[in-house]
Amino acid sequence: MKYIIKESQSNVLIDKYLTSQLGDYKLSDWFHNEEEYTNKHGDVIIFLDRVHEGYTEIAISEDIYDSFGSLFSLDNDEIQIHLLKWFKDHMEINNAEEIEGFSI
Repeated sequence: MKYIIKESQSNVLIDKYLTSQLGDYKLSDWFHNEEEYTNKHGDVIIFLDRVHEGYTEIAISEDIYDSFGSLFSLDNDEIQIHLLKWFKDHMEINNAEEIEGFSI
């Protein structure tokens, strides 16, 4: 069976998926300009480094980054677009240029 999903529906699904993976976070550590966020299991899932005035470096768990791209068959540019939008919409971070994956 073949399903056709409109782009707007796809964007809603992607946002819901990212929220399920990244949305249940809490600040677990803070030092100077660096922030670590963990999920309910205590795993670090988001790392922010507010390195320059008006600029933030973002890294997320490599497992989340890779599974997101695979699940939705996205290339790296598409992954970046959706992740940057998610961080803008859900964490009000408007000043990042790219998001990297990190392994623990």
